[in-house]
Amino acid sequence: FPPVFYLYFFTAILAAVIAAIAWTRRPAAGAGAITVVLIGCSIWALGDALEHLFIEFEIKQWIDLTSYFGIVLVPAGWLVFAAQYSGWGSIFTRRRMALLWIEPVLVLIAAFTDPLHHWFYTFKSLTFENGFYHLILQEGPLFWVHTVYSYTLIILAYLLLIRTMLQAPQIYRRQSILLLIGGLVPGVSNLLYIAHIPPFAYLDVTPLSFMITGILVVFGVYRYRLLDLTPHGRDVLIEKMEDIVVVIDHFGRVVDINQAATSFLNIDRDQMIGHVLNEFLAPWPELIARFQEVKEAHTPIIMQRPEGVRYFDLRLNPIYTQDNTYMGRLIILRDITEIQTVQQALAESESRYRSLIDTSPDPILQISVNGEIEFYNRATVALLDLPNSSELIGRTAEEYIDESSRDETTQRTRQIREDGRQQNFEILIHAYNGHLIPVEISISLLKDAQEQPISYVCVLRDISERRHAENEIRRSAQAEHEQREISETLREIGVILNTTLDVETLLDHLLTQAARVIPYDSGNISFIRGRKVSIVRSYGYDKFNISFTDAENRFVFDIEETRNFAEMISSREPFIIPDTSQYTGWVGLEETSYIHSWLGAPIVARDAVIGFFSLDKIEKDFYKPSHAQILAYFAAQAGMALQNAWLFDETNQNLKRTIQLNQILQKIGGSLDLNALLNEVLQMSCTMLNASAGMLALYNSNLDFLEPINKVQPANGQLQWKPRINSGVSWDVYRSGEPLLMTDLKDYSPYLALI
Repeated sequence: FPPVFYLYFFTAILAAVIAAIAWTRRPAAGAGAITVVLIGCSIWALGDALEHLFIEFEIKQWIDLTSYFGIVLVPAGWLVFAAQYSGWGSIFTRRRMALLWIEPVLVLIAAFTDPLHHWFYTFKSLTFENGFYHLILQEGPLFWVHTVYSYTLIILAYLLLIRTMLQAPQIYRRQSILLLIGGLVPGVSNLLYIAHIPPFAYLDVTPLSFMITGILVVFGVYRYRLLDLTPHGRDVLIEKMEDIVVVIDHFGRVVDINQAATSFLNIDRDQMIGHVLNEFLAPWPELIARFQEVKEAHTPIIMQRPEGVRYFDLRLNPIYTQDNTYMGRLIILRDITEIQTVQQALAESESRYRSLIDTSPDPILQISVNGEIEFYNRATVALLDLPNSSELIGRTAEEYIDESSRDETTQRTRQIREDGRQQNFEILIHAYNGHLIPVEISISLLKDAQEQPISYVCVLRDISERRHAENEIRRSAQAEHEQREISETLREIGVILNTTLDVETLLDHLLTQAARVIPYDSGNISFIRGRKVSIVRSYGYDKFNISFTDAENRFVFDIEETRNFAEMISSREPFIIPDTSQYTGWVGLEETSYIHSWLGAPIVARDAVIGFFSLDKIEKDFYKPSHAQILAYFAAQAGMALQNAWLFDETNQNLKRTIQLNQILQKIGGSLDLNALLNEVLQMSCTMLNASAGMLALYNSNLDFLEPINKVQPANGQLQWKPRINSGVSWDVYRSGEPLLMTDLKDYSPYLALI
């Protein structure tokens, strides 16, 4: 083998191994996309390796073409990876992702059909250079279009990575630098090859340069936890919070930490990421022992610092994946030393107490046991946007507490009077202009010398930014959870439908199963019969005084006059009518006037549209493209299930006929009584063919006519069987020696006689 073969082959193996490593990092952002890129690199390198094994021109050019199966994956995959890694992955919806892969498919078509048009390569030849046979390829216009498109995607990916590198913290910046270098080396190598710059005129070193890319990716995975830690997973808002925020994984290693935490511990962030948190908490062994195995907690703690004792509000929250797997903990440490200091000072001096409160950055109020506001500081004026500093004096606190928070506030104040313990909770309050403000409130009970309660001291903290961040996280998690629930439900429905082989039972299941994933007020399944559409199953119409029988037998629609059905037959795609009153093609009936929003999807079986799902809603503009997408998937499942059920029914019918034919043959071979045998054969034949009447006649050679021997009469009357000579249907069958099928006896005037 030529030496260059081993280099290419080793590169292909290395890229495949790294692709497998990246695949194991799912569902981390970009793991799937970088896997696609590495697979493309592996195919590319393997194609170049095989090309150097052969000297035949035809073999080498076809191997060169197969390399494009890998080449076309790299630019698009690299752009998707860069977008997902940088936090812009949401722009690649399924539709946009499909559009992104149109160009690779067209390139493959152009490359493999190049002998017909020579637009991809205008000239191909074989040359012997430096002891090896090389392909000489003269690039055509389509090749340059593909090249410009590919480098456009790669440049966009570089810009995203550069933007991330400039804005991200140090750990992510190093990741981005590794990725930029790893992507830049193959890019430069490819430019040298395309430009035919010696010594790269005949040797494409682009796949070989992927060895450097692979080594950098492996180094990034294990040194900087590439694919585990991405800039997108870091919330900029958390970085700006004054609270200490630390995220650790289930092994206790630091995954993320904000500036407040690094300042508190006086340790650089890069020295902490990836290391066990307990290594940095040695000065507080009692805290390690107390919270080592605790996943969730909310409690005040005391920490000894060089500057003295500090009081903190500790929050521990567990972090779970979508499948409820425990991933680690979120630690939020809020310094409440100042609040504690204020509360302790209240017992020492009223003047000092008022001075401390008034200079506090947090809003603080003193409220009487009757609920009247007695005192508040300047931070309260700023928070509530009061027109003057005496606006609240004499007013009740309840006036500014939102109705949704009043019950909890009453319960908490009652509890603090019972046990005297400080209460910390969250409420909604009204600013002077009426705006709602979420705050975290800490209430303490102030007592006189006789231990009698005289007032409440309330310390507020505006948590609007934190609440907004939590809502965004919760909304995102809920959306992911709902999507996962829909996917799981559709999978379960597919299993249910595909395990039912009886058509009638299957039809009974379809609408009830559809209700699990798509809301509707009424719905039906209809089948196409000729140019008509008839309802075969319905659900929910009884709520609108439409009986089940009416819905199935009375409602028949002409396809040519029902535009929504015609559209679905033509496009084989679901169809949404947001407002039936505005859709000119809507076939309105008095009984269905309640329908204002409609969703339909074609049911395809045996490569043809056989029917439709129709779902109705009272509300206008209810159904969205997401509903249509789910119903289309459901309709596809239903089509396959119906096709399987029909195939099963046909198989049973064929088996039944085979058994009946065998029984007839057994009767013929086992009976000596001709009349009894012929009568048995006639009876079984009518049964097998589901015929209501039948006749068996024998040819009388002496009289030259067909003579009826055995008869099966219909249940509703008697048929007269008359012998005929040289006329009638039976005579034509006898004369031709072939079976004759007549779909309507009345249409055949020459054969009105039965025999």
